[in-house]
Amino acid sequence: MKKKPDWLGLKIYNGILGGAFPLFLIYYAGSRLFRHKYRQSALYRLGLKMPSVEFSTGVDPVWIHALSVGETMASVPLVEAIGKEISCSEIIFSTATEAGQETARSKLAGKVSQIFYLPHDFSWCVERLVSGIRPKLFIVVETDAWPNLLFYLNKYNVPTFLVNGRMSPKSFRGYRRIRGLSKLLFEGFDMCLMQSSEDVRKLLDLGVARDKVKNTGNLKFDVSPSVSERERKELAAELSVGPGVKVLVAGSTHRGEEEIIVTVFSDLLKESPQWRLLLVPRHPGRGAEITNIVAQKDMKSELRSQGGSLKSAHVVIVDTMGELARLYSLASLAIIGGSFVPVGGHNPLEPLSFGVPVIFGPHMFNFREIERELLKSKCAIKVPNKSGLRAALRKLAHNSGFIKEMAGNAGRVIRANRGTTERVMTYLLPYLRGTDDN
Repeated sequence: MKKKPDWLGLKIYNGILGGAFPLFLIYYAGSRLFRHKYRQSALYRLGLKMPSVEFSTGVDPVWIHALSVGETMASVPLVEAIGKEISCSEIIFSTATEAGQETARSKLAGKVSQIFYLPHDFSWCVERLVSGIRPKLFIVVETDAWPNLLFYLNKYNVPTFLVNGRMSPKSFRGYRRIRGLSKLLFEGFDMCLMQSSEDVRKLLDLGVARDKVKNTGNLKFDVSPSVSERERKELAAELSVGPGVKVLVAGSTHRGEEEIIVTVFSDLLKESPQWRLLLVPRHPGRGAEITNIVAQKDMKSELRSQGGSLKSAHVVIVDTMGELARLYSLASLAIIGGSFVPVGGHNPLEPLSFGVPVIFGPHMFNFREIERELLKSKCAIKVPNKSGLRAALRKLAHNSGFIKEMAGNAGRVIRANRGTTERVMTYLLPYLRGTDDN
């Protein structure tokens, strides 16, 4: 039974958010992005334009929401499983970012009926959207649930699920500082299906009822590589990854990490010239900045957006979107970005799903339990700093047998942890089939 909302907390929240609406307008209007390719998304986010999904589905759909790229990728096996129970015409999907939209349109084509932007949590546009869609089930993947969104879903008696839920240490500290609003938020869910026992503990600490919080595991273990052998060979030819070339992929790197990685790689190259680096910044627009970092180490780089390959370059800077998973299929080793600066790390399971061992830095707090499992299974190496990264790369570069052993361990740990989709579906099936007792 859902608790009644904290009306005072909601009123305060709406007063603050509503008062900030002019600031949102000024921000978007002043942004060069608003005047160019992201203008449409800004209109949707501000609630000035409603998605075409409103009033047009003809059915009560299942609505799945994912914040951005990582959450959208994690949702793919779940969308496919739901699609086996109901028609894809009954599934709609929303994201909050442009990158998430691009990923959804690429990975979910033919699997959902419509893809749209979730507006900011202004009460007037959220109520209009929810009342127009009237979904029979709402699912948010990992994070990005909002008080008004959940309030109006509850108002229209829509069952709501948090799936693959996670809570970083930073998020947890923030939620604890605003316990009243946090309870308002999470009490809006019928069930919170979390990635780990640690995530379960954090929700319970916030006061969420124990019977609505479950540990079902991480959907990202169920994401299968989507690169065929033919596609891999074509990509290898395109990037000039020929016989004898060893590829190191540094994925989703942040400012402060590229200098570390490039410096260490330049040292590795002096001893092992067969290695090449594919460097994929989290924000593609930083290509020129990273080009300068590479040049300072007397190495040649090429930009992926300009057709760059490894034929004449030591480093290809991947300043394009949506290629990281494919690039991991070429890798012998991977470095996980966001782990050498206090970002919390990015998904290490993508390279592991291709049998690629990973190296990460000291800041993997977004993946605590996964980190422990990978280290225990000996398919990952954790290093404390630049010197540790240098030592790890030297060890692996001179020991192909060690890389092969770690690659085998990677395959085993992925297989052993699959099954989250099935566990999640046991909670969703009654709602999908209309047999729930609520």
